[in-house]
Amino acid sequence: MFELLAAAAALLPTILEVTVNLVIFAAIVTKALQALGIIGPDENAKELGDKAIQAEEEGITPENYDSYEEYMDAVRKFELDPEKSEQIEDEDKLKKGTEIFTTVMVDRLGKVSAEDLLVVMAKNPMYFENRMPLLMEKLKDTPEKLKDITDFMQGRHYSPEKDDEVASVLYDVEKKVNPDATMEGMLRDLKEIEKRGGR
Repeated sequence: MFELLAAAAALLPTILEVTVNLVIFAAIVTKALQALGIIGPDENAKELGDKAIQAEEEGITPENYDSYEEYMDAVRKFELDPEKSEQIEDEDKLKKGTEIFTTVMVDRLGKVSAEDLLVVMAKNPMYFENRMPLLMEKLKDTPEKLKDITDFMQGRHYSPEKDDEVASVLYDVEKKVNPDATMEGMLRDLKEIEKRGGR
């Protein structure tokens, strides 16, 4: 648990620093976790962040639970105080909720895969906004392949076969977002993502 919290805590400042739009980034992570079946369809970062901030005042913190999942369940069940909610800035609620969802991503996908993916998403929220839920749905049973995709987007290539496999997955997603897309056009867009870099 300590290692998980430390990894997420170290990652969050980077995400907040590089993201060009925290609202969109939080929405992308939310949709990704929903596509993986990790959070419910009605859950969102802002409300969960509001609950977490208020719950913390009652001693509900990750350190007091055996797993992060148990902590999240406690936060979910926490009854909000509407008056306190009004006193908490929306941005603070969103940041806290993003922190929680980031930690869940690190927990479920593994430190290396999640860190690279989240930073690439934070730097390119407009690209991932419609594509991430589709990508997560496609890789629901093989989330470990996300590392291959993130590596590809960051210009780390291991073999022509692996590149072809990753490009094929991304192209399937691209065609759902944009039926007129071509492989060449998609690869040009990915080259721009590569230029912006990851961690």
